[in-house]
This record gives sequence, structure tokens and C-alpha cells, in this order.
Amino acid sequence: MNGSRVVSIALFAALLCLTAGCMTPLSEDVTEDDLLSEFEDLEPPTEMNATVVVNATIQGESTNISYDMWHRLNGQSRTESSLTGNRRIEIDDGQKRWSYNPSEDTVEVRESVESPSRIEASINATKEILRLGNITDISETEYEGRDVYHVTFGGSKEDNERENTYLPPTVPSVGGGLAGGEENKNTNKTVSDSLLSSNATRVELWIDSEYMIILRQNRIGNQSYKMAYTDIAFNAGLDDTLFSFEPSEKTEVEKRETPNFNRYDSLEAAREKTSFSIETPDIDSTRLNSAFVVTRNNSNREEVRLQYETGNEYEITVAKRTPAEEPEDGNEDVAIGGVTGGYAEMGNGLHRIWWTVGDFKYSIITSTEIDRKRLIELAESMETT
Repeated sequence: MNGSRVVSIALFAALLCLTAGCMTPLSEDVTEDDLLSEFEDLEPPTEMNATVVVNATIQGESTNISYDMWHRLNGQSRTESSLTGNRRIEIDDGQKRWSYNPSEDTVEVRESVESPSRIEASINATKEILRLGNITDISETEYEGRDVYHVTFGGSKEDNERENTYLPPTVPSVGGGLAGGEENKNTNKTVSDSLLSSNATRVELWIDSEYMIILRQNRIGNQSYKMAYTDIAFNAGLDDTLFSFEPSEKTEVEKRETPNFNRYDSLEAAREKTSFSIETPDIDSTRLNSAFVVTRNNSNREEVRLQYETGNEYEITVAKRTPAEEPEDGNEDVAIGGVTGGYAEMGNGLHRIWWTVGDFKYSIITSTEIDRKRLIELAESMETT
């Protein structure tokens, strides 16, 4: 995951019956296996478009976001958003990915990433969650005029205190990363990476019965999250011009290289793919959730990211990259072993520490539930200075 997480927008509870319909139970014989059987002969939609509406509350801070998206099964996509008053259009034509700022007439362009389309990734995420989750209720209803399965994980306090109770986290959506910045390339990895670190009390999913795509999700806990598609359309015959972009002669074009993200399940596997050593903090090695090695074809930039689960609703992300970047401003300077590093609060309950040694820059990002002193101790435990 990358640094600060931008998350987002609430659906008013009094409107639930209007938007989701009144739920009626499925037959008593319907099981998780029955839902999984829906994938056997599933033909994904060739196109999907909708408005994405999101609300999240992290550490008591609420974020609301809405954006429009158009996607094709072949990987072409378009998103349009207006965040903090700045309009942003992102287009992937299958060969290049354009991020356009109309007010400034500037665009960033990079190569498309060869990976499952967002439609495929969303269907795969649904399947994995149904495989791994402990479903407590299944019902049939309608949402936005479409037949959906309403699937619930968790429920009463007693249910949630049972040993080995599993509740899924917020899952990837067809919308992908929010428009207006470099997309998190890890979105298309399997969702199991963060499954065990979630301690929500209840998770509800509304799954389209034809395409098994999650159209709405509601995560209840200390850090709530709601996501919903509105104005949903499948196979609407989208115009090809939606997925093309031609900058004008006056448009300022900045070319950026698309990084290669490779995920590994073990530290040993990641070490085999890096040209430098990988130091680790004083964290139980069994907590390692995943390791990412990030490279770029046309430069010597290289990075490794280690993600540790904590048993709470947050992870610890440790990064090492080369070459070392220019110094950055923080809230304050901090001593880490024999060097001076930086510390910054990032908002949404996150904070970060970083330091540079030789050609390498290190950083640790986590929740403020791990205090500043412990963050410095984790940095020093890596023995890089």
C-alpha cells in the first residue's frame, strides 16, 4: 500500500430500503458452495460504468469521495473525479495511461500495466472472500434495480467473540484507485494479504447475482467503511472515445515510468529478487503479510516493501529504496541510532518515520496507535546506522 491512504462516503441509513430493497431469505439449502458455484459458468461483462460513492472513518476522521468510472474487460478504463475542487481525468487506452488535469492543462503519461482488468480483479476478489470468509447470513434482495446476494459476515457480540472468527476487510472494487494520483498497483493482488489483520465486528456485501461483482459493501467496526456503486450499467455499448486521449499542442506532457510490482509471500523469496540486503525491524517474522519488490525498467531505482500484520486494524509497512532521495521536510527531526531522520504525522491516524544511510532511504509507516517512541525503536532495531 502506499503511504497515505485516501479513503471515502456515507449512505444515509434511512434510505437503505429504497436503495437496497427489503431483504428476503434465500432457501435454507443455499450455502457458501452454492455461491461459489456461480463462478463456474460465469461470463464477465465486457463493460461496466457507474458512479462510485465512498465514506470512511479512520481514527475519528471522516472522508467522503465520489467519482465516475467506465471500464472494459480488455483493460481499458476511464475515471473522472473532482477532489478538493480539482478535476482529474484518468484514461487507460490499453497501451498508455493518462492522468489529465484540465484546469492546468497538464498530463502525466506512463505505460499501461499488464494485469487483470479491474472487472476481472473484482470478480476474483469476490470469489476469494466467499472462499475464506465465515458467512453468517445470506439473503436475496435488489440493489439499483439488479438482483443481488446480501452476504453478512459476523453479527452479534457473541458471534464475534468465537475463536477463529474471520471477517473480511474492505475489498478491492472495480473502481480501482481513486482518480487523481498514481494508482496503487497492488490493488490487483489477491485480497487475502490483509484478511487476518481485520477486526471489524460486521461486514456486509451486496453481490450482483449475474456477474458476482460487489456493488456495495459496508464494514462496521472502530474504523467504518461504506462503498456503493450508483447508476450502474453493464454492457451499455460505451463509445471508444471514452478510452482515448490526445493532448493538444499546448498541453504540458510529463512522461513517467510505470514501476513493476512483484509480490512475494516470504522474505527469502524477496531477498532473491533484490540487488541489496533487506534489514527487518524487531517484529515477529510470522507477522510478515507480504513483501513487494518494486523496479523500473529504465532506471536504477529499486525498492522493497514489507507489510506486517499486527492483529489490529492497521499494518506496519517498512520500505527500503535506492538511490536515496533528496531530504524531505517533516514535523520534526529525530535521532535514529547515529543519524538524523524525519518524522511526520500523515493524517487519518497514520504517521511515518524515515532516515537515509549511504545510497539507501528507509521508512516505516503505521497507525498512531503505535506511538512515536515505539516507531523510533522499530527503526533502530533494523540496525542500519
